[in-house]
Amino acid sequence: MAKDITGRFQMLAASGETAYLDDIFITVDPNIPEGRGFLGTTWREEQSCYSHSVETTPSIASWQERNQCFGIKAEAEHDTDQQKAGR
Repeated sequence: MAKDITGRFQMLAASGETAYLDDIFITVDPNIPEGRGFLGTTWREEQSCYSHSVETTPSIASWQERNQCFGIKAEAEHDTDQQKAGR
């Protein structure tokens, strides 16, 4: 993923089961639900985010329906030097 000038993340490449990413909207804007997930939070706070149970993690409540549709139970996003280089 890469962030464009509007703060929206764009998918650069994917492999395997990628249907979860179809029409996905993720941003760094914390004022809307799409910016409060792990990727937006990790980008803003420069620290990794994770949950062993996404169904009970309040900060990503807006993502619960999508996660359930795809059977996602846990999630992690790690801050990397590559992300920092693209800020």
